[in-house]
Amino acid sequence: MAFQIIRHAFSMIFGNLGQALRVSVGPYLLLILAIVGVLTLAGFPGGYATYPESSTLYRNTLDPVAAVFVFLVVVFSVFVFGWVAVAWHRFILLEEYSGLLPKSVGLPIWRYIGLSLVLALIMFCLMFLVGFAVGAIVSIVNALRTSLGLFMIEFMMTSLASYLWFRLAIVLPAIATNNPLSIGEAWRRTGEIGKTVLAVAVALVAMNLVIQETVFTLFTNDPTIQIIQLVLQLITMWLMLMVGLSILTTIYGHLIEKRPLIE
Repeated sequence: MAFQIIRHAFSMIFGNLGQALRVSVGPYLLLILAIVGVLTLAGFPGGYATYPESSTLYRNTLDPVAAVFVFLVVVFSVFVFGWVAVAWHRFILLEEYSGLLPKSVGLPIWRYIGLSLVLALIMFCLMFLVGFAVGAIVSIVNALRTSLGLFMIEFMMTSLASYLWFRLAIVLPAIATNNPLSIGEAWRRTGEIGKTVLAVAVALVAMNLVIQETVFTLFTNDPTIQIIQLVLQLITMWLMLMVGLSILTTIYGHLIEKRPLIE
């Protein structure tokens, strides 16, 4: 079933590529324009206050105006993530199409963001506890200077984090469609396919690693290749974002709405 879920997620994206681009490219272009505008208005690198080297503040302290601009960009970045995520969930689950920009008024975007932050806090606490359990193993691996061992630990920890996320985060497509689901209920319902969710998490982490390593091998001092690499990195980030959202939507649709998976 793990393969079906992943294939279903990719089918969602590439079977509706035009809509996937409409719900995501416009908002992120606005974000890029906002960042460029803020950098221009703040006069970066002039946005940094110039203190003498002897000062504890030194030269890398943002002046207050620049700091406010940066804070606003961070807030807008979070909003754009919620905007894209809600629009995509609603397109798949409610067939709510968008124009050049997805609808933003009247949608539970901030509730989606708030719930995402709650989940992130829960994930942090859980992974912090797990960190204690693997701390001794990491110490041993460090002592042996085994890079493969460190890689495997990192891979397992990332896979575990992804597994916990997919188990809990089906509450997000639920809130996006105004059909709230409790975190406890999400954990209970995804427990029905717990092993499948684990396989999906491991496969997704491995896929992301392979893509990143492939792009990284293209690194060179050639400006043309660097531009190509940047474009590939942006495409990769977009794809992994949309795949993650689509997997959540697929799991939610299959478990909660009893939608069939692609055979």
